[in-house]
Amino acid sequence: MGCRQMEHSKAYRTFIECAHASGAEKFHMVFPADVFEQIYSWEREEIEDVIWNCFLKRDFSFIGFLPRLNKYDGTAALKAEYEKSKNINIAQILYNETKDSKYLDEIINCIENDGESPESVQALIKCISSPKRNNALYKVYVESDNGAIRLAVVTRILREKGIIENPNSLGWMNNPEKRDLFHKLMTDDKQERKTCIKTFVNDEV
Repeated sequence: MGCRQMEHSKAYRTFIECAHASGAEKFHMVFPADVFEQIYSWEREEIEDVIWNCFLKRDFSFIGFLPRLNKYDGTAALKAEYEKSKNINIAQILYNETKDSKYLDEIINCIENDGESPESVQALIKCISSPKRNNALYKVYVESDNGAIRLAVVTRILREKGIIENPNSLGWMNNPEKRDLFHKLMTDDKQERKTCIKTFVNDEV
């Protein structure tokens, strides 16, 4: 009796399905962010090849994985691409990977000079916490007239403070203190936002 062919992991199958999708279908698909932790070791080389080949084809769906590749120098590839395109999402990935403040500066300059686009604000939100990044995030919170952007920023701040564990679950809204704090921070009054964030970051709220 021959050896049974090894079955691929669920994470592998989902990731490959996402990689082969196109257009709107790909946009709405969710691939496992922790794919390297979920796949079998013998699947990794093929997954890395898929990520690398997508990047070479300028499909940037999986660029967040590039610094974690063993087979390829994904960080060097991202740096080269950034110098050509000044892609704000690549700047965020490189900042988190290298801690080089020039990438954070690019994101902040983009917000200050070109307006607070959802893409640039999301890039700032995804940056690892640091005094400079946090001050820029607080400034967006205070200055923005866009309620959706303020919601994203407030959610991130509350998560980093440990008040929200899972932003995709609204279970925390059942806690009166957390709910009241959230509504307080979401005020439409700019002066109130200045006061709220000042007291909140000093742990006085």
